[in-house]
Amino acid sequence: MFNQVDIDLVKSSIGSSNPHPRADINGDGIVSTRDAITLIKYMISTRRRGALAVDVEWADTPSDNSSGDNANTEN
Repeated sequence: MFNQVDIDLVKSSIGSSNPHPRADINGDGIVSTRDAITLIKYMISTRRRGALAVDVEWADTPSDNSSGDNANTEN
């Protein structure tokens, strides 16, 4: 489930020399503002659909998604 703690984790990992692996939301191997934006957009879209909690599969390893536009999520 994503919540404010997850947003804070991503924010604190951006620019860090040792970012938290779970902060790499899109699985591209880099923690950047793109991860924060992806997370926030996902949370907003899920809330619009009426969900109270968001269950997701965290990106554990970098993916082949070079654009980084999609979060690794399970719907």
